[in-house]
Amino acid sequence: MSISNVLSTAVSALATSSTRVATSAQNIANVNTDGYLAKDNAAPGIVAGQAFGAGALQVEAIEPSNVNMAKEFMDLIVAKAAYEANAKVLRAGEEMLKDAIDIKA
Repeated sequence: MSISNVLSTAVSALATSSTRVATSAQNIANVNTDGYLAKDNAAPGIVAGQAFGAGALQVEAIEPSNVNMAKEFMDLIVAKAAYEANAKVLRAGEEMLKDAIDIKA
């Protein structure tokens, strides 16, 4: 695996982490919006579990949002850790490239 592949993967992971943070922020911002359905924060390639079940129909009722604040904050913590780890990979890759250039020079 070349350094460019590693850096490309790290940049892609940073973009994914950024998307996860934006999704969590949107969910948190709409926690008090009646009828708001929380957006799923699963990364591509990860299959998120879905709950299936029967519900009751209540006429003229406003459904509250289904945002789980604990889950959203956990998603933010995970995204932050992933972002920091990938930023470290980028810094290490940059140092390796600098060292390679210094050796050739």
